[in-house]
Amino acid sequence: MSYDLPKPKSLARILNGKLDPTRRDWNNLAPLFGFAWSPGKSGKTAIRGGWGIYYDTLFTNVRLIERTHLAPYGVGYFALSQAQAPNPLNPKETLDFVVRGPSTFRGADLLRFLPSIRGAVEQQFVKYKGNEDLSFTNLDANRTASGILDPDLTTPYSMHYTLGVQRELPYGILLSADGEFKQTIHEIFSADYNKFRRVAGVVDPYFTSVGFYQTGATARYKALLVRAEKRYAHRYQFIASYALSSFVGLNGGGLFLGSGVSNNDNWKDSFGPQGSDHRHRLVAAATIDVPGAVQVSLISEAISRGPANIGGGNYDYNGDGTRGDRLPGSSNNQVYRSISEQDIPRLAQQFNATYAGTRDAQGAVIRPIPTLPASYRLAAPTISQDLRLTKTIRLGERYRIYGVGEVFNLFNIANLGGFSGDLYSPRFGQPTSRISNVFGSGGPRAFQFALRFSF
Repeated sequence: MSYDLPKPKSLARILNGKLDPTRRDWNNLAPLFGFAWSPGKSGKTAIRGGWGIYYDTLFTNVRLIERTHLAPYGVGYFALSQAQAPNPLNPKETLDFVVRGPSTFRGADLLRFLPSIRGAVEQQFVKYKGNEDLSFTNLDANRTASGILDPDLTTPYSMHYTLGVQRELPYGILLSADGEFKQTIHEIFSADYNKFRRVAGVVDPYFTSVGFYQTGATARYKALLVRAEKRYAHRYQFIASYALSSFVGLNGGGLFLGSGVSNNDNWKDSFGPQGSDHRHRLVAAATIDVPGAVQVSLISEAISRGPANIGGGNYDYNGDGTRGDRLPGSSNNQVYRSISEQDIPRLAQQFNATYAGTRDAQGAVIRPIPTLPASYRLAAPTISQDLRLTKTIRLGERYRIYGVGEVFNLFNIANLGGFSGDLYSPRFGQPTSRISNVFGSGGPRAFQFALRFSF
């Protein structure tokens, strides 16, 4: 952390006067506890459990990014926004096309003028080389930043709980059931503290967007894991596992620039099921030795569909200055959770009766939601069957040649993705892609062959 660098005085309004360096976190204790108990004398049953606290940290590059923003003007390496680069084709404008919209400026023009743009920017900083004056920082000069650490940033951690039982059955089969729970505290997310482009106005008009990393989010994962496993014996082995799980938290959190909350006026607005929250997951695998020195291996996987959002078009309903909000009244990632596909036509009708013809927070007239397609879905399950055949050729006592043939997604099931949840989109509820269209489980059927020599 940048414990030696206070926040610039220019941030006093945004931070309510709290300009101290990001605080030191001295109490990161990580105790662990676990037990295993085998009741009775048979030794065939085991009960296990555990609890522990595990800490996360910020990537080194994130810390260095903040140091550059807080450093004296001209010191360090920082990324300039397009709003700070002059437009060579129109000196009265910058290259900030995000705000101004489409332009005739092409990618080829950028490549042609990039040396001169870079040279002009570098010239601004030559005279500041070795500057040590913290009264005017890079942040003060650029009037925008992304990646500053909140003064009250706390080290993220999670508490893990597990309790399970395992029983040895006849024929060498092990059956186990485990309950898992993980509570994440002080989860990291990013937010624009200046609330740039907000309809009610920015916090400090001196700046545009000023993105901070904050640790005020939480997340919860809980699951029941059931597993049956047979060790290799009598020329075969198998394993089958099933997980029933739930994973909720702040969507849009994370350590990557640009990832953040969906509503800068209500950071918890995006709390809900995570995109990776798949309620059901079943995996089964087996290996069988067949006559002719051939081994057959297969693995099957079935994953239920994840949650989805209902988009309300390119409108700003909450007034935070960003468009593309969810349909008013719907919570984050609630389709296939508290909202079913059969509820969507009713929600669209209610929306048209309430909002159509009115204006959004930025004054745009809200159009009625068009007629929905006859059939649609916003997510799909994933099913895949992979198969491997291995032929062993013995060359004396020491040498082996293994011929391997593999096929991924044997039945070529079209695991679809790229669904649009925007009710105004002509592609609403229609798939636009297949999952993993490269070698691997779930993608289009693919074959792979190999030879291996062992000695």
